[in-house]
Amino acid sequence: MPVLALIPSTSTPTGSSVTSQPSIEVTCITTTNFWWLVDCQTMSSSGIVTNTGVSGAALSLEVKNTGLAETLSETQAQHITLGSEYMTILSDTIKGATFTLEADFLDDPSWQAFITMRNLQKTLLLIAPYGAQWYVRIGADVVPSLTNAASVYREVTFEVIEQPRP
Repeated sequence: MPVLALIPSTSTPTGSSVTSQPSIEVTCITTTNFWWLVDCQTMSSSGIVTNTGVSGAALSLEVKNTGLAETLSETQAQHITLGSEYMTILSDTIKGATFTLEADFLDDPSWQAFITMRNLQKTLLLIAPYGAQWYVRIGADVVPSLTNAASVYREVTFEVIEQPRP
Protein backbone atom coordinates (compact mmCIF):
# COMPACT_ATOMS: atom_id res chain seq x y z
CA MET A 1 0.00 0.00 0.00
CA PRO A 2 1.59 3.33 -0.96
CA VAL A 3 2.04 5.54 2.09
CA LEU A 4 3.14 9.16 2.10
CA ALA A 5 5.86 9.67 4.72
CA LEU A 6 7.47 12.93 5.77
CA ILE A 7 11.10 12.42 6.82
CA PRO A 8 12.75 15.07 9.04
CA SER A 9 16.38 15.82 8.21
CA THR A 10 18.97 15.76 10.99
CA SER A 11 22.28 17.59 11.09
CA THR A 12 25.09 17.51 13.65
CA PRO A 13 27.14 20.70 13.35
CA THR A 14 29.84 20.87 16.03
CA GLY A 15 28.62 17.74 17.77
CA SER A 16 25.04 18.84 18.50
CA SER A 17 21.94 17.36 16.92
CA VAL A 18 19.33 19.55 15.27
CA THR A 19 16.18 18.12 13.74
CA SER A 20 14.41 20.21 11.13
CA GLN A 21 10.78 20.19 10.15
CA PRO A 22 9.83 17.34 7.79
CA SER A 23 11.35 18.21 4.45
CA ILE A 24 11.27 15.20 2.13
CA GLU A 25 8.23 13.37 0.78
CA VAL A 26 8.78 9.71 -0.08
CA THR A 27 6.54 6.81 -0.98
CA CYS A 28 7.10 3.55 0.82
CA ILE A 29 5.51 0.15 0.32
CA THR A 30 4.26 -1.95 3.19
CA THR A 31 3.37 -5.60 2.94
CA THR A 32 0.82 -7.52 4.96
CA ASN A 33 -0.35 -11.08 5.38
CA PHE A 34 -3.87 -9.99 6.19
CA TRP A 35 -6.89 -8.41 4.56
CA TRP A 36 -7.67 -4.97 5.94
CA LEU A 37 -10.68 -2.66 6.02
CA VAL A 38 -9.49 0.89 6.62
CA ASP A 39 -11.38 4.12 7.22
CA CYS A 40 -9.04 6.44 5.30
CA GLN A 41 -10.69 9.60 6.56
CA THR A 42 -9.64 8.96 10.16
CA MET A 43 -6.58 6.78 9.56
CA SER A 44 -4.08 9.60 10.09
CA SER A 45 -5.10 9.91 13.75
CA SER A 46 -5.64 6.24 14.49
CA GLY A 47 -2.18 5.39 15.76
CA ILE A 48 -0.46 2.05 15.33
CA VAL A 49 -2.42 -0.73 13.69
CA THR A 50 -1.93 -4.32 14.78
CA ASN A 51 -2.71 -7.41 12.74
CA THR A 52 -5.01 -8.86 15.39
CA GLY A 53 -7.83 -6.39 15.39
CA VAL A 54 -8.60 -2.74 15.53
CA SER A 55 -6.68 0.41 16.27
CA GLY A 56 -8.80 3.40 15.50
CA ALA A 57 -9.84 3.12 11.90
CA ALA A 58 -8.42 -0.18 10.66
CA LEU A 59 -9.63 -3.75 11.02
CA SER A 60 -7.80 -6.88 9.96
CA LEU A 61 -10.03 -9.56 8.42
CA GLU A 62 -9.55 -13.31 8.60
CA VAL A 63 -10.72 -13.96 5.04
CA LYS A 64 -11.24 -17.63 4.22
CA ASN A 65 -8.97 -19.40 1.74
CA THR A 66 -11.58 -18.90 -0.96
CA GLY A 67 -10.53 -15.25 -0.93
CA LEU A 68 -13.07 -13.07 -2.60
CA ALA A 69 -15.40 -13.55 -5.53
CA GLU A 70 -15.34 -10.59 -7.91
CA THR A 71 -18.23 -9.60 -10.15
CA LEU A 72 -17.68 -7.05 -12.93
CA SER A 73 -20.86 -5.69 -14.43
CA GLU A 74 -21.94 -3.71 -17.43
CA THR A 75 -25.47 -2.59 -18.10
CA GLN A 76 -26.60 -3.85 -21.51
CA ALA A 77 -29.77 -3.75 -23.55
CA GLN A 78 -30.53 -6.18 -26.35
CA HIS A 79 -32.48 -5.06 -29.39
CA ILE A 80 -33.75 -7.25 -32.21
CA THR A 81 -33.71 -5.33 -35.45
CA LEU A 82 -36.23 -6.39 -38.10
CA GLY A 83 -34.51 -8.12 -40.99
CA SER A 84 -31.28 -8.82 -39.06
CA GLU A 85 -30.30 -12.28 -37.92
CA TYR A 86 -28.23 -10.87 -35.02
CA MET A 87 -29.21 -8.87 -31.95
CA THR A 88 -27.89 -5.37 -31.42
CA ILE A 89 -26.30 -4.92 -28.01
CA LEU A 90 -26.24 -1.45 -26.47
CA SER A 91 -23.75 -1.06 -23.64
CA ASP A 92 -23.46 1.46 -20.85
CA THR A 93 -20.34 2.38 -18.86
CA ILE A 94 -18.49 -0.48 -17.16
CA LYS A 95 -19.46 -0.42 -13.49
CA GLY A 96 -17.25 -0.85 -10.45
CA ALA A 97 -16.67 -4.33 -9.12
CA THR A 98 -18.71 -6.10 -6.46
CA PHE A 99 -16.81 -8.47 -4.18
CA THR A 100 -18.21 -11.22 -1.98
CA LEU A 101 -16.05 -11.99 1.04
CA GLU A 102 -16.26 -14.82 3.54
CA ALA A 103 -14.53 -13.84 6.76
CA ASP A 104 -14.15 -15.31 10.24
CA PHE A 105 -14.43 -13.17 13.36
CA LEU A 106 -12.68 -15.10 16.11
CA ASP A 107 -13.69 -12.85 18.99
CA ASP A 108 -16.44 -10.44 19.91
CA PRO A 109 -14.29 -7.26 19.88
CA SER A 110 -13.33 -7.78 16.22
CA TRP A 111 -16.98 -8.49 15.33
CA GLN A 112 -18.10 -5.31 17.12
CA ALA A 113 -15.36 -3.35 15.32
CA PHE A 114 -16.67 -4.65 11.97
CA ILE A 115 -20.24 -3.64 12.88
CA THR A 116 -18.97 -0.20 13.91
CA MET A 117 -17.21 0.23 10.55
CA ARG A 118 -20.34 -0.93 8.72
CA ASN A 119 -22.47 1.53 10.67
CA LEU A 120 -20.24 4.39 9.54
CA GLN A 121 -21.95 4.06 6.15
CA LYS A 122 -19.02 5.51 4.28
CA THR A 123 -16.35 4.51 1.80
CA LEU A 124 -13.58 2.30 3.21
CA LEU A 125 -10.34 1.00 1.76
CA LEU A 126 -10.13 -2.79 1.28
CA ILE A 127 -6.52 -3.98 1.14
CA ALA A 128 -5.61 -7.49 -0.03
CA PRO A 129 -2.50 -9.31 1.23
CA TYR A 130 -1.11 -9.39 -2.31
CA GLY A 131 -1.07 -5.59 -2.59
CA ALA A 132 -4.31 -4.85 -4.45
CA GLN A 133 -6.66 -2.32 -2.93
CA TRP A 134 -10.10 -0.92 -3.66
CA TYR A 135 -12.29 1.80 -2.22
CA VAL A 136 -15.50 0.05 -1.20
CA ARG A 137 -18.76 0.36 0.66
CA ILE A 138 -20.07 -2.57 2.72
CA GLY A 139 -23.18 -3.95 1.01
CA ALA A 140 -26.72 -3.97 2.36
CA ASP A 141 -26.70 -7.58 3.57
CA VAL A 142 -24.25 -9.03 6.09
CA VAL A 143 -24.97 -12.69 6.83
CA PRO A 144 -23.30 -13.93 10.04
CA SER A 145 -23.56 -17.43 11.42
CA LEU A 146 -22.58 -17.90 15.05
CA THR A 147 -20.79 -21.16 15.76
CA ASN A 148 -21.06 -23.19 18.93
CA ALA A 149 -17.40 -22.91 19.87
CA ALA A 150 -15.74 -22.28 23.23
CA SER A 151 -15.30 -18.62 22.29
CA VAL A 152 -17.43 -16.32 20.18
CA TYR A 153 -16.81 -17.24 16.56
CA ARG A 154 -18.71 -15.92 13.56
CA GLU A 155 -18.50 -16.93 9.93
CA VAL A 156 -19.69 -13.94 7.94
CA THR A 157 -20.51 -13.52 4.26
CA PHE A 158 -20.81 -9.97 2.97
CA GLU A 159 -20.46 -7.92 -0.17
CA VAL A 160 -18.43 -4.80 -0.73
CA ILE A 161 -19.13 -2.55 -3.70
CA GLU A 162 -16.32 -0.61 -5.37
CA GLN A 163 -16.59 3.16 -4.99
CA PRO A 164 -14.72 6.19 -6.32
CA ARG A 165 -11.90 7.50 -4.16
CA PRO A 166 -13.35 9.69 -1.37
